[in-house]
Amino acid sequence: MARSRIGLVLIAVVLPMALLCSSCGSPSSASAATTFSKSSIKGNYAMSFAVAVGGEPISYAGGTGVIVSDGNGNLSGSESFSDTDGTVCTDATISGTYTVNPNGTGTINISLTSSEPGCTESFIESLAIASGGSLVKTTNLDPNVAQLSGDWTRQ
Repeated sequence: MARSRIGLVLIAVVLPMALLCSSCGSPSSASAATTFSKSSIKGNYAMSFAVAVGGEPISYAGGTGVIVSDGNGNLSGSESFSDTDGTVCTDATISGTYTVNPNGTGTINISLTSSEPGCTESFIESLAIASGGSLVKTTNLDPNVAQLSGDWTRQ
């Protein structure tokens, strides 16, 4: 009889607690997926990149800069870069636009202008937003350019 009472007590106490905590630690079905927009990328970003440009021989380039995003799809800033062909560009002006899809991907259209020879160009990149917009990963969409890395980090 003592065993049956202990069993009933365990059922009476443990079962309700188990049911109460059945959702403890599990994601809520009401939590919504993160939706991104142009405003997910807003502010000043430190930027760096490294690329390999196809051809014979392959040329490599890398650089750093600062990009300012207004949160409405417009970019401005400056960058400096060099390549293995001997081109050195300091303080090229960045202007451009970007789009953002709800899943955090998008595209960037960039124009670089400079008075230095060989430093004016335009290109398109894909982007992926990470860390709530504090980090933007990029890659060049030109089939002759293999972007080895491209990151923007919010300052």
